[in-house]
Amino acid sequence: MMKRFYSFLMVVFVLLVGLTFSTKAKASKAEEGIPIGIIAPTTGGVAVYGQAVVNGLKLAIEEINAKGGVLGGKKLIPTYLDDKGDAVEGINSYNKLTGDKVKAIIGPVTSGVVSGVAEKANKEGMIILTPSGTADSLTIGKPTVFRTCFTDSYQGRIIAKFAATKLNIKKAAVLYCGADEYSLGLFTAFQDACKEFGIEIVAKETSASMEDIDFSAQLGNIAVTDAEALFVPMYYGTVALLAPQARHAGFDKILLGSDGWGGIGDKMGDNEEYFNNSFFTSHFSSEDKAEEVQNFVKNYTAKYGKESLNEFSALGYDSAYVLAQAINEAGSDETAKIAEAMSKMTFKGVTGRFNFDKNGDPVKGAPIIELKDGELKWNSTVE
Repeated sequence: MMKRFYSFLMVVFVLLVGLTFSTKAKASKAEEGIPIGIIAPTTGGVAVYGQAVVNGLKLAIEEINAKGGVLGGKKLIPTYLDDKGDAVEGINSYNKLTGDKVKAIIGPVTSGVVSGVAEKANKEGMIILTPSGTADSLTIGKPTVFRTCFTDSYQGRIIAKFAATKLNIKKAAVLYCGADEYSLGLFTAFQDACKEFGIEIVAKETSASMEDIDFSAQLGNIAVTDAEALFVPMYYGTVALLAPQARHAGFDKILLGSDGWGGIGDKMGDNEEYFNNSFFTSHFSSEDKAEEVQNFVKNYTAKYGKESLNEFSALGYDSAYVLAQAINEAGSDETAKIAEAMSKMTFKGVTGRFNFDKNGDPVKGAPIIELKDGELKWNSTVE
């Protein structure tokens, strides 16, 4: 009889231990939160973009988790991977993150890297939310691929509209890189929009590579035309070399640019005067007086300083909040449900108020930044 009693106690003990471990396992799993992936170039030639995006993401995720996380108490658990601005590294990073069972991926940052990752994500049903990949093709026909930034065609049209309506430009020249998807896409959009807004393209010059450093021949050809403005859809490193060359070649008119100029503030050096009378499209202005913008500026500069405060840090910041809102509106951490909620949501952040169109692209205004005596100043916002 006693043996049966002890046997009974042993069974109860085992069941209680199992229940305790099960409860602890469930609690531990809940405490782990929701795993998400971040892909951004924090080393390499475009690291200034990636690092700013990562800074913005880290700040936002810290804030979100400090406020209770998502879904009633789950924290966002990020894994950060460096793609070095390289397409192959981007795919490798994607494969590692999906192997780790993340629920969504924020990134990559540059269009060339996003392209391959987005194709793979579309086939596998993984959410990609790129903060700054602007090439139009990235989201088309891919229901789980979104972006926080506007597209190349959108900003190409915006800068043409600004040139025509705010600067009264009638004739313009373009110097672009035909071998680069970003530069070519912007040139095409700008050229098409110029027809609509009554701007004549009087010169079209190209570079062989985004790595070129000498533009004297192209700029010499442009300087002898009657162009009132020169549109340069290239990245800030190239623009830092090109603008002084343009002035030395005799082109002293307006320079126009795209969001790739972001980061130019750190590259002007002693050549500040060569950048006067320049304007470029951006996604964010720290001079915006909206409360959410000024809170972001205050918190970001306190944590990272003002050097990397730009549209990329703001887009990274908003991207984390977009994902958090989508998870809450989905009421689930299932990737498919998050994507569906994201496609229907309306968001208000530091880069503006927007919802997503049928392609997963945000519909919002674009700030125009003016370079003046070495400083980046908000000029206007073009809808």
